[in-house]
Amino acid sequence: MIDDPKEEKKNLTRLIRAAEKKGLDSRFRSARRHTDLQQLIRMIGHAHQLILGLLAISISLLGMLQSTGLMLTLFVLGSLSAVSGVYSLYRLYTTSRIFDSLVNRAIRRAIESQN
Repeated sequence: MIDDPKEEKKNLTRLIRAAEKKGLDSRFRSARRHTDLQQLIRMIGHAHQLILGLLAISISLLGMLQSTGLMLTLFVLGSLSAVSGVYSLYRLYTTSRIFDSLVNRAIRRAIESQN
């Protein structure tokens, strides 16, 4: 038991600071999870766009449609969708930096500190 009021106040202050820090850490963790979830949703959307584009190309190339104009339109739209899906996945991969390894991050920090 602590009889000194100064010691008790120090311990109480220390406990309050630890609780505040823990609260801030949990807020940062939830924000990080939210960001990771957004990137995952974007990645799934871009992958679906790529798959649907490739599916449209395969339908038109296999000749499952009788109309030549419709087949060409589907082929062009499928090609554009596939290309934009690949580009979107590439941009998400390069800008998100969630796939960076520890070595790549260290190299990037070293290069940025030299500039």
